[in-house]
Amino acid sequence: MAMNAPTPVMTGLTWQEFLDLPEEYRHASLIDGELYVTAPALLHQFVVSRLLVALVGWTEAAEGRGLVTPEPAVQIRHDRGYMPDLAWWRHDKCSAPDQPLAVEGPPDLVVEVLSPSTRRIDTVLKRRDYPTIGVREMWFVDPEEPYVLQVMHEAERERVTDLSPDDTLTSPQFDGFALAVGRLTDRRPTLGTPRG
Repeated sequence: MAMNAPTPVMTGLTWQEFLDLPEEYRHASLIDGELYVTAPALLHQFVVSRLLVALVGWTEAAEGRGLVTPEPAVQIRHDRGYMPDLAWWRHDKCSAPDQPLAVEGPPDLVVEVLSPSTRRIDTVLKRRDYPTIGVREMWFVDPEEPYVLQVMHEAERERVTDLSPDDTLTSPQFDGFALAVGRLTDRRPTLGTPRG
């Protein structure tokens, strides 16, 4: 791999071999057969939990709002794939409530909370790779600021929105969802209730 990145812990893996690895290899990326594993910092995990609470709250506020899950395995090709911090699928890609839990196709949103050691993988490789499989929206979250780079793909065009701590994160895919970016690192108990 031609960019600064952590040292791979394994090489020569296929996607299926990656999926068969033990649980300790979560928080991992498979890039051209090379396995990169990162142990997330406490702040990273805190911001992921804030986002998960907000998105789950929105999905559960009304029917037909799809499914959000942490760290799903998202395949890009036979030797490349990622486990984004969070991903969301539209309702029509999710199995019916009376069926075993399943999703079809790529997620419609992926969320990556940036870590210093994997920032370039996240903001360069993943930003380029996710749209190739049909991911429509990406949130790249810098927990230090906090700051969100929101990337939307519509009709083969990329639309980018930079959100600072004073801004509010919304999305055309999430009717009524609004999250103050500055609250992502705020440890006060009230995150706010997703509208709708």
